[in-house]
Amino acid sequence: MEKRACLSTFMPGPSGYCIICQKTKKDIIYKGTAQGLQSLKASAEERQTFQDEANIDAIHRILTRRTGDEGEVYWHKGCFATFTDKGKIQRLNKSSRSTTTTPQTNPTLRSRLSSTDWKRCLFCQDGEKSKKETLCSVMTFKVSQQIIDGAKCDHTLSVRVAGISDLIAAEAKYHPNCYKKFLRRVSQSRGEAKDEKGRILMWLTNDLRKSAANGHILELKEVFSHYCSLAGEVGVEIPPSFLSRISTFKEYIEPHITDIYEFIKPRNEEITGRQTVLLPTGFAHVPVSELLIKRTDSEPDEYPIPVYRPEVEDDFLAMVHVALQLRSDILALPPHKGLNVSKEDAIAYIPEKLYMFVRLLIGGQTLLEKESDESEGVEMDDDISSEDEENDGNCSADEADDDRAAEELKKLAGHQKKHEQHVETRVMSVAQDLVYIVSGGKNWTPKHIGLAASLHQATRSKQLVKMFHNAGHIISYRDILRIDTALATHTLSTMDKETGAIIPANLVQGRFIHFSADNIDINEGTLDGQNTFHATQYAAWQRGPISVDPLENVSPTQQVTLKVPEEMNIILPLYIREGIVEPDLNEKVCEQWFQETLSDCPPAIKAVAKDRAFHMKRQAQNPKPGWTRCNEEHSYTNPEISLVGYMPIIPAPAHDINTMNTVVRRIMQVAKSFNQSYAVLTVDQALFPLLMELKWIVPEYKDSLIPRLGGLHISLNFLKVLGKHMQDSGLAEIWKESGLFGPGTVHHVLDGKDYNKGVRAHKITVQALWQLLLPEFQVYLEEHNGNLKQSLETYTKSDVKEDFEKMCDMLSSDTYNALQSAFISLKKEANPNFQFWWQYTEMVQILLLFIRSQREGNWGLHLYAFQEMLPYFHRYDHTNYARWGPVYLAQMKQLPAEVQDEFDSGNWVVKGSSRRFNQVDPDQAQEWMNGVGKKSGGIIGITKTPSALFRWTLSYSLRTHIAAQTREMYHLGIYDEMAHNESNASRRLQDHADEKNIMELLQKSAVFSDSQQGPFSDMLQNIVTKDIATAEIQDSLLNAFSLGQEKLITFVKQRLMQPKNDDQHKKQGSFAKK
Repeated sequence: MEKRACLSTFMPGPSGYCIICQKTKKDIIYKGTAQGLQSLKASAEERQTFQDEANIDAIHRILTRRTGDEGEVYWHKGCFATFTDKGKIQRLNKSSRSTTTTPQTNPTLRSRLSSTDWKRCLFCQDGEKSKKETLCSVMTFKVSQQIIDGAKCDHTLSVRVAGISDLIAAEAKYHPNCYKKFLRRVSQSRGEAKDEKGRILMWLTNDLRKSAANGHILELKEVFSHYCSLAGEVGVEIPPSFLSRISTFKEYIEPHITDIYEFIKPRNEEITGRQTVLLPTGFAHVPVSELLIKRTDSEPDEYPIPVYRPEVEDDFLAMVHVALQLRSDILALPPHKGLNVSKEDAIAYIPEKLYMFVRLLIGGQTLLEKESDESEGVEMDDDISSEDEENDGNCSADEADDDRAAEELKKLAGHQKKHEQHVETRVMSVAQDLVYIVSGGKNWTPKHIGLAASLHQATRSKQLVKMFHNAGHIISYRDILRIDTALATHTLSTMDKETGAIIPANLVQGRFIHFSADNIDINEGTLDGQNTFHATQYAAWQRGPISVDPLENVSPTQQVTLKVPEEMNIILPLYIREGIVEPDLNEKVCEQWFQETLSDCPPAIKAVAKDRAFHMKRQAQNPKPGWTRCNEEHSYTNPEISLVGYMPIIPAPAHDINTMNTVVRRIMQVAKSFNQSYAVLTVDQALFPLLMELKWIVPEYKDSLIPRLGGLHISLNFLKVLGKHMQDSGLAEIWKESGLFGPGTVHHVLDGKDYNKGVRAHKITVQALWQLLLPEFQVYLEEHNGNLKQSLETYTKSDVKEDFEKMCDMLSSDTYNALQSAFISLKKEANPNFQFWWQYTEMVQILLLFIRSQREGNWGLHLYAFQEMLPYFHRYDHTNYARWGPVYLAQMKQLPAEVQDEFDSGNWVVKGSSRRFNQVDPDQAQEWMNGVGKKSGGIIGITKTPSALFRWTLSYSLRTHIAAQTREMYHLGIYDEMAHNESNASRRLQDHADEKNIMELLQKSAVFSDSQQGPFSDMLQNIVTKDIATAEIQDSLLNAFSLGQEKLITFVKQRLMQPKNDDQHKKQGSFAKK
């Protein structure tokens, strides 16, 4: 009885893997012993003899273990028992006898090959060629040895010179050209033929290339058989992994022939019936049937691999034929010209057969019947329409039902159209991927250009671009740089060499253009700030769509870097003394410009009435809508979206007067190129004085340059005024306790350093105050004019547009104004705290009027609201706005007629999307552009590389156009729900909750109460802490507007209305330096 192998107990080792299964499963693993390893080797030898293909890897691992290595061997008890089972080995023996043996590797005899004619060229053996070209004899041992050594890399030549060690004695001959080609081929192949196995692979590859050149379709098993024959010639053992799995052989040779053959395996057959076929890639344009009918009888002996001969009816061949036909159509496509990426360009570039194939693949047979179904549907609709006309008099009772049914059908048709467009988008996307991949990336498609440009513009991430390129969805990173360089070069073609001005390609002749400029600072991360990037960014704005194709005649360049002209870096100097200039306005300044009342400004009357209607209508709504959402719903004008002409960054700080002179010279050149006489430039307050000095000093700027103060920065400064006015009033404590903001954010908002949060906080607070005040006012209305109150209540409940307009007219009437004024005066007399908080609501209303003027493009309202801000700038010592604000207002009151007409039509603000009530001042749009430059897709990281920096800025406008076309191609922006933040459900609920909390705290603080008791009831106090203000502070706060108005008028009279050579001016000093 055979002695059983012993198994030692488990001992963890360095690997812990079973030598048989190579897994760490739950079964107990044992450390090997010498006797156990000997038993495994005996079983492995038997299994190898009986060709156990299933365990070929385990057999190899076991047999390569040497005696003494048993301490490093582990196995599972179950795996050991199964592998050494004698019964299983006997069944394997019986099975091996009945199966077909492995292809024999008998050596090929020289007698089976063609003999060598030593009178011809050793390499080509071409007799006709020998008559035409010089035939040289091998005369040196060096040449003889080179040929014999190189023959190892050429299977045919190695057979010809087999057994010969001296080609001089054999009188071998050669053509010089054949010899040179042989040496080049050998030098390229030596890296592959490092050993005998490499030589066999090289011989096989050469034979496959000859077959591919003749369009031969081969079976993988025949290729493997030929490999075995070549291995037998030199006595090389075939790797066991090749014998056990032919797929391993396929993986071995595939990288070496991927340029000439494609491996195809049918997936709809049984595993045992599958046969991998090699298709020649060079014959993609030839139907498979033509390649298969070629006779092999006439083929020369140099093609030793049999050609594939399938059955007549083969689904696989049909699929191959379709695939190669589509491939042929794709390869026949001419390169995509230009950089346009519209949907029409994509459709025109996709082969018709490919489009239909992918469409059928995605949508099925029903898509073929789509056109007939649509035509039938149209005829049916016509019949219904005519029938409705005939029976129009009989269906009046069902009009409401018909309208609802029509609305449902319209909605259904809209959803169906949307679905069809999405299907078509996917079809085009897949088809373009196939075009790009099959062409090897040579044929760029609109999808690959558009997505690449959009992705790179949004992120400027090289790794992300590489990932999407490797997935086959976009062009390569280098190609993107080529496109950017081409766009920048095209933009540079419009440069004015004298000033360095760039004419944006997307702007249109005949439309008004205005400009904006701002500084852009990027800290590169140093503590001393010495690497901080200071530059000036400016842009042109124009209302309306593009009328010409800005990408016309633009093609990718071969260069990936941009050569920056010297004119781009030149700063145009202006040799003047700063700070000595006095105001030099075109017309005489009128004092009335700074004293207009609400009744003098019809746009302001209407705007105030809208705000009153907003507070009244929302009183009964829950949750209550926000100010922006309400105005969006009741905005009945929708101007065209603005174009932005992005112009190159000037690498110099904006606060330098020479830099601003360069900006002015360039924008005036752009305006001149569009036949525009005036250049309107919007800047912040820090740059406005520099522009005014330039306008007053440089003669050519005096009449043509029109500087504007940016609305965003004016709003931020007025937010700071509000913060100063409400300091220690209890407002900060209300915001903190209500949970609106934390302590740090409250301080930030009151300092006017956060526009969005500041505007939201003041809007919510005023809305809460109106909720407390309206019930009292409605009681007052009931007592003094019940009919007016009843009419207002009726309009409040209506959602009809006309009723809202009537309500606004009623709220702007003299009757209503008198009643509200009387009510407010009555409350003021009884309570100074009421007067203070009502004054706060009036200040916030000024801010909202200013914001409304920008959202609606209302120029008259803009000037009125700014005029209302000026007294507060003087009262709270905002010196720069107090000094330059009147100059700005005076200048805007005397605009040229051409500019005045444009501003009156709203063409002084910027509109970025198709939503309503969303226009902004150019300085705010400029800040958005600065933000783009500071994000991941902007200029961070390239500020020290001028070529990359200018390439980014010069190509920005055209890249944006490509991105817009790409979004349109994929239907983005068409079906998107475009809405303000206040329209979002979560934002509305949050605003409603914050407003409720603030209202409860204000009510608890008795902010509007007349029943205050105690000795200090007639004194202004903090509504939370009850701290009392002194009489001086109380008077200053309650009369802030009138006191500031006095200072404003005094300043205007002394500095703007008196002659420049007046003695009073000399005493006061320079206007700019004061």
